[in-house]
Amino acid sequence: MSCLSCNITLFRELNVSASPQVCGCSLYYFENSNLTCSRCRYNCYTCNNLNTCLTCNVTHMFRTYNVSTQNCDCINRYYDNFVNQTCLPCMPQCLTCTNATRCLTCNSTLNRYLISTNFCPCLDKFYDVSGTCTACMIECKTCNSSATCTSCNLTAFRYISSGNRCLCNHGYFDDGTNELCPKCRYSCLTCVSS
Repeated sequence: MSCLSCNITLFRELNVSASPQVCGCSLYYFENSNLTCSRCRYNCYTCNNLNTCLTCNVTHMFRTYNVSTQNCDCINRYYDNFVNQTCLPCMPQCLTCTNATRCLTCNSTLNRYLISTNFCPCLDKFYDVSGTCTACMIECKTCNSSATCTSCNLTAFRYISSGNRCLCNHGYFDDGTNELCPKCRYSCLTCVSS
């Protein structure tokens, strides 16, 4: 038996490509075990059931189909706001997040790493300037400005001075281009070259 029209109040529409023509569930709906049409999840355009999307709702920006979860997840740098059912931006330092202030992973291309408080500070050798990780002086392990070291790399034979610089230990010298202090000649306590 072929349908000519469908009951739209039951969320059915005519599938003219089927033979015979049938009344399938409308977009955003799927046929449940009771043979009635149930609503897909808000982020699905088409679905098999409540938990499995087939295609994504194109009106929901910043979503992509995730093959492994069979769901329409927010793209990197966005999180799913279930209240208003949209993808909202994470903090700039996050690659993925659960909300606007809680990172799951960090954007490593921005020289950031994840800490236990779900925040992404700058890597060692960088400091934060208005959300951008900027390189410290070569001598610093960590710093809080371009001219102020907060710690030194002891394995590079450096110590922090009272002027917040990382100076070379006695018996080593600063070549001006490397963090690692080269060794002076064996007879020198201090030197400017080997």
